[in-house]
This record gives sequence, C-alpha cells and structure tokens, in this order.
Amino acid sequence: MRLIQTFFLLFILIFNAPPYKAGSVECDYMLKMMNKLGRDMARNRQIVALYGDSERGTQASQNLSQQTNDYRLTKKQYQKSYCEDSWIRD
Repeated sequence: MRLIQTFFLLFILIFNAPPYKAGSVECDYMLKMMNKLGRDMARNRQIVALYGDSERGTQASQNLSQQTNDYRLTKKQYQKSYCEDSWIRD
C-alpha cells in the first residue's frame, strides 16, 4: 500500500510541474538571433531585387532561403521555451 501511495504522489508531482521556461539569457540570445537574421534577410531581399538573376542575386537568394529556415527554427524554439510573452508576433 505504501508503494502505491508513493507512485501516486510521484505521478501527481510530475504532471503538476510547471512547464520549462528558458532563462532570460536564453530568451535574449534567441531574440538577438532573430533580429540579426531579420536584418540579414532584409539586405538579401534588396540584393535579389537589384541584381535579379545575376550571380550575386542568385547567391543572395540562396542565403535568404537558408536564413528564412534558420529564422523559423529559432522562432519555433523561442515559442517552445515560453519566451513569447516579451515578443510581438509577426
């Protein structure tokens, strides 16, 4: 009977634990990464608009694609870490 009570108490504690919230340092770092990626993406959009299908425009387009993926992953991790209360959604 004592063993059942222990397991029940452990079960209650596990499922009532608050979700993991990243520390402010982690949230600040992710926010800075998203801001940097956003600036770089804006620059690459301008390069693509100016140079079109030239070699420089093609390279900027590839960089923009990778930066977009990185931004989305960072934003997803930011939301997953419950940092979202200080971030204004797009």
